[in-house]
Order: sequence, then C-alpha cells, then structure tokens
Amino acid sequence: MLMVGDGGVGKSTLVDAYRLRKFFSHEPTLGLNLLVCNVDDEAGRRYKLIIYDFSGQLRFFRVYYNVPSLMRGAHGAILVFDLSSLMTLTSLRDWADLVKKVNEDIPIILVGTKADLEREVGEEEINEALEALGAHAYVETSARLLKNVDKPFKLILSLIKEKFGL
Repeated sequence: MLMVGDGGVGKSTLVDAYRLRKFFSHEPTLGLNLLVCNVDDEAGRRYKLIIYDFSGQLRFFRVYYNVPSLMRGAHGAILVFDLSSLMTLTSLRDWADLVKKVNEDIPIILVGTKADLEREVGEEEINEALEALGAHAYVETSARLLKNVDKPFKLILSLIKEKFGL
C-alpha cells in the first residue's frame, strides 16, 4: 500500500507510532522508505502490509510522476495531511491524481495528523477533500498522543480485503 503526502506531515512518524507504540521524531524521508507493518483484522487474522512511504519533498515528487512503476500494483493508499497546515491538504490533489493514474480504482483513505496541535484545517475542508479526492473515509490521528494510530491501517486493510476479496 502507498502512503503519500507532503514532506513533514508525519507519515513515517504515524507508521512508527503504530508499529512501536511510541512517538519518535523523524528526519525527512529521502526518496522512498519501505516498511512492513503487521495488522490484525476484526477476526484476529494477521496480515502483513508492505508500506511504500514516499518522501513528500518536491524534488522526489517529480521522480514518482516520471517513474510510475514505483507506485504500480498497490492495493490501497493513505493520503496524509497535517491538520495544522491547510496547504498540506490542498496539495493532496496532486498525490491523489498520481495514485489514481497508476492504480485506477484502489481504496483510498484520508488521514489528518498532528491532532494535538492548533488546527488550521476545519471539518468543511476535510469533507470537501474527501469528495474531491475520492477517499473512502477519514481518520484523525496524533502520533505524539498515540491517538487513533491503529485506525488508518486497520481501515485500509478492511477496504483492501473487501475490494480484492481476501
């Protein structure tokens, strides 16, 4: 599955908060980070998600756009933005377009991070983004507080299982 969004929104931090149940501050991801995450479904069956954690730095976005094979074959995508920065939500349109261009109709969820900080993004903007991006659901998280850090992964697993009949 793909995890995309601008640099500094907390993609890697969210994955680590879920996997390690601890908050870690991260340096920006350079290029692509491959992570493995075990996720249990509602019935207690364990699945292994291979997460392509893409750097949100502009210089790498051009590479992804020109080398779509880096994203091809994904079964789901998590679009991540920072609740304290409206610009990070606005820029998700480019990420969503790229994901859809390469993978067409895969499950997509929208995740707002840093719920512990002062908000710049309101409910109205989030609802508009859900529709515009074609996302199936929205989850609000805080890696620092370990708030809902499991929900994006359990939800995307559920949507992938439903879509692909797993």
